[in-house]
Amino acid sequence: MTLIIDGKQMALKKEQELKVKLKGRKAVLVSLVAKEDVKGLLYTKLKREAAGRIGLVFQQEIFSLADSRGAIELMREIRKEPLAGLIVQKPGQELGRKYFKTKEDFKAWWLAMTDLIPEGVDVDALKPQTLGKIVIGKSKYYPATVMAVWQVLLMAFKEKELMGKTVVILGSSEILGKPLALLLRDKGMAVILLGSGCCQADRLMKEADVVIGAAGYPKIITEEKVKPGAVVIDAAGGDVDFTNVKKKASLITPPTGGIGPLTVVNLLANLVENLQ
Repeated sequence: MTLIIDGKQMALKKEQELKVKLKGRKAVLVSLVAKEDVKGLLYTKLKREAAGRIGLVFQQEIFSLADSRGAIELMREIRKEPLAGLIVQKPGQELGRKYFKTKEDFKAWWLAMTDLIPEGVDVDALKPQTLGKIVIGKSKYYPATVMAVWQVLLMAFKEKELMGKTVVILGSSEILGKPLALLLRDKGMAVILLGSGCCQADRLMKEADVVIGAAGYPKIITEEKVKPGAVVIDAAGGDVDFTNVKKKASLITPPTGGIGPLTVVNLLANLVENLQ
């Protein structure tokens, strides 16, 4: 029987723990999101609701991708404020293509935005410097989605059982795929990190004990691409053809209510940890 992860219930339990740790302190979490980013606005709403449940002050700031310079100026102003956490919702690739002339322009803008996050409040580990610290084992925490995936893996295996397991991560972004690969390698797993266009991806996924979708392409991981009994984690909210893959997997996360709620609560956990 396939175990389907209920991320909502796991997250609610963690929220109660964080509320106790926060001890009524009115720490401020600021979140920037583009008005054109429908998914990002919804995700930010979930963050605001979760922050409210544990007692954090949540401040949402809206910018427009049509005015990328204005977004950077907004970030410069916000970073001057007293706050406990500052995050930016990264727009999807389709918005990057729409509002920026080239892929490189989009990357440069994102780098400029994240570089302005003060190091002490980078609670989602978005800064390039934070990734560098993760590489050398000096970061206080990992990106929230990375920790969400780790918690799901511990539902499937005891930590010592992960040693030597083969995991394919489809998607090699700086904010998910790469730091996730670093964590899992540190835990003794045999990690294969692939770009979504890798010509060997299908063969490698079918041989893996664990398959993680982190690419942001709808249903790119299908039933025939995973072996019977594999653990399949959708870290991008739609990479996995859930309806069909769940027939074959031993454990799977749904596209909604799986990794998403766990990501939100781990973001809050990073902030609370930062206050200790």
